[in-house]
Amino acid sequence: MRLISTILVLCSVLSFTAFAQGDPDTLFYGDDPATVFENPFGWGYIAGTNEYGDVGKYQRFDFFGEFDVTGAIIYMGAMSIVDDPDPIRIVFKRTNGINGGPSRETIATINTTADQFDISGAGTSFTLPAPIPVNGNLFVPDTLFVGVEWDSTHNDTFAVLCDTAGLGDLEDRAWEMFSDSTVQRFNEQSSFSWLLDADMWVAALHYPAGVVGIEAQGDNLSKGFELRQNYPNPFNPETSISFSIPSAGTASLTIYDIAGKEIRSLVNGHLAAGEYLERWDGRDQAGALVASGIYFYQLAFDQFKQVRRLVLMK
Repeated sequence: MRLISTILVLCSVLSFTAFAQGDPDTLFYGDDPATVFENPFGWGYIAGTNEYGDVGKYQRFDFFGEFDVTGAIIYMGAMSIVDDPDPIRIVFKRTNGINGGPSRETIATINTTADQFDISGAGTSFTLPAPIPVNGNLFVPDTLFVGVEWDSTHNDTFAVLCDTAGLGDLEDRAWEMFSDSTVQRFNEQSSFSWLLDADMWVAALHYPAGVVGIEAQGDNLSKGFELRQNYPNPFNPETSISFSIPSAGTASLTIYDIAGKEIRSLVNGHLAAGEYLERWDGRDQAGALVASGIYFYQLAFDQFKQVRRLVLMK
């Protein structure tokens, strides 16, 4: 089952010590794969000014349904600004039809500067002036790339957070562009290649086509429909999720992984109006402990849905 509401498809390694998992990023530098350099920032894909001429990082999203993409959240783990903050572009692209990577053509751009990014791990939200429609179905997805681009004359350096346990490279989700406009997967063997299979912490904000996101439905929320942020978050081994519904009816509270796969059903049935508190112990429906990483929990009631993100850290 795929999650059909706001899904933030992310990656899950933060650069501060409490969240650091796996090994620091390493990079093939030159044609000899034995020549390897560690990312000086530690975890996170280094970007901006560096020695191998990249000008863009992208994460691919496959939409199995009709949605409106309304923006993005970019998670930076480190930032080094030299003199004035350099311009950075949040871009939205289709596939290039050649190797499955992002197109050179951009269908939408959000302009910002390096100093506008949060580097605490909370992420920075960017909203499009108009939604981008995507039209996939259960069998054939519609693909969109969301990425970060900068000029080759960039003086600033930053690290986009990533997941060292991800499969983004193996599944063609994590890409980069060089100053000559060529694109490649992160682990694609070339003059420069990452020694890592990972996804980037880039979020695509989207809603079912024609539906306003629940976060914007103030009237509905004021009438008693609300899903609150879990606590603690991040958590180990257990977290609490509270919510309220305005009237009696059928409600569901479901945990999903970052691919939209259902992991655990916490509530599914008839509830009276009121406040509720559920706990998740980090186990799937079969009772097995799930891996560390990012998960989503969705509350559905009547025609309303709301989704929030939680992080399991072991």
